[in-house]
Amino acid sequence: MREYFLFVKFFFDEDVNFIGHLLKENGNLIIDIKNGNRPSGEDWTPDYSIIYDGMDSEMIPDKYKKDIDVMIEHLRDLPEKSYIDFAKLKDGYLFYHDMVILLK
Repeated sequence: MREYFLFVKFFFDEDVNFIGHLLKENGNLIIDIKNGNRPSGEDWTPDYSIIYDGMDSEMIPDKYKKDIDVMIEHLRDLPEKSYIDFAKLKDGYLFYHDMVILLK
């Protein structure tokens, strides 16, 4: 039996280091990152984008590398077309939210 837990943490725009989303498509992880926070309805053109094909992650900028490596480890086995938003707070807390995971 699997157990699932829901954690709640409140934060404000000034607490956010970066936000982003991840989509699994054609076996690749497509990751878009925006520095700071972006409320709904505002331009969400990413500051950084990567298409990770399962090979080396050395091309990831140092600023994001540790966190993206963690996300790749956590999320690389997701089913196709799965989508996850994430946020990294300035206190170091990295979390996922607004997930759409397509189960077969």
